[in-house]
Amino acid sequence: MLIFLSMEHILPSDFLEVDNVSIISNLDKDVLLDLYQPLIGSKATMLYLTLYKQSKDRDDEELLIIEDLLSFMNISTGELLLARQALEGVGLIETYLKEENNLRYFLIKMFSPKTPKDFFDDILFNGLLISYVGEKNAKRLAFKYAIYPRRTEGYVNVSASFRDIFNPNYDSKAFRTNLGIKTMGHDEGKVRYDFNKEIFYQCLNANTQIDIDAINKDDILEIERLASLLNINEEEMVNIVNEIYNPFIHEHINYEKLFDASIKSLSYPTRKRAIVRKKAEVYSSSQIADKIRLFDAKTPLEMLSLLKDNTQPAEADIKILNFISRKYGLPNNVINPILDYCLSKNNGILSRNYIDKIASNVASEKIDNAVDAMNYLNRVSQKAHQKQTSAIKPKVEKAIDNSKDEILSAEEQAIVDEFFKK
Repeated sequence: MLIFLSMEHILPSDFLEVDNVSIISNLDKDVLLDLYQPLIGSKATMLYLTLYKQSKDRDDEELLIIEDLLSFMNISTGELLLARQALEGVGLIETYLKEENNLRYFLIKMFSPKTPKDFFDDILFNGLLISYVGEKNAKRLAFKYAIYPRRTEGYVNVSASFRDIFNPNYDSKAFRTNLGIKTMGHDEGKVRYDFNKEIFYQCLNANTQIDIDAINKDDILEIERLASLLNINEEEMVNIVNEIYNPFIHEHINYEKLFDASIKSLSYPTRKRAIVRKKAEVYSSSQIADKIRLFDAKTPLEMLSLLKDNTQPAEADIKILNFISRKYGLPNNVINPILDYCLSKNNGILSRNYIDKIASNVASEKIDNAVDAMNYLNRVSQKAHQKQTSAIKPKVEKAIDNSKDEILSAEEQAIVDEFFKK
């Protein structure tokens, strides 16, 4: 069976330093295992706990060699990359790189998980948890951290005040002395998005009469999703929102109108966004490595245009992309392999029912990157081929020889070659 591999430029000989910048309590570890693990997976969870333990066990100046970390966790560099990116995606770590004297040093800053309240109050995290474990299990987890404050009606607050206990001399030098030492708090990392909300709000404030407070959390999440799906930058998204915004109704932004206006705003060749997603580096000369980079670099709309010979996709096809993105919440670099697979298997026709079935299967496998998506779809294709072969020749048992199979078809290779000429 053909296995696709992807590795960022990280070597076993690289050095790693872990900087724990937040208090991480036993409750934080429970939250990590209960609420974050369904989102990021077990390898990312164990990487976080391993890095935390390393930060406690090692001296401040002692560096860890990546090779030792890989050996200790029994994972590959590719698995380390995916686990690290998952932690970065939810704001649990930040990664920095320094090159010096032909040596490479990674610095990982660790942050504490969100509190249960902040987690469930966050539409993105709450929604992801429900989509991954189901509403019933999500409620069960929420109940685990629920509070039931006792009512205080009929009671009188008889608590002592600070001054009841202490009578400090505020003229003392002690109250004017700053120790000058930065100490730990309960700091949560920031979740990074390709779509920059600050730029969007700045443009909204400068170019429209829309009150920023009128854009609620659900609105901004839908705006972010469409901007990422259709490759629309912040300034253009402001123009679209301003066009369909209705101040006279309770729900100021109609999502169907937002989508329709977003489609109408598109022009070809496709624009570059103001903020460009960093491509995942694949250090391989193979055709597969090229294709993985292609999936990581393109939005689904760009991919669809590329697969359609750089022509403007039909509005019906764009609506199918929007349907898949909204229904399953898959990242762009997972939608792209699905799109490529469905078009290649259906004679270049994008069938809503067919891509819905494939996307549903991929989503159920909790796939979140192009490499795993390609592996999964390759297995599906091989199983279908084996069933078809056995149905045609039920009495012939012959080993399948994959050694002569082309990694990419001539059409697929032409697409990849065309992309890397740009």
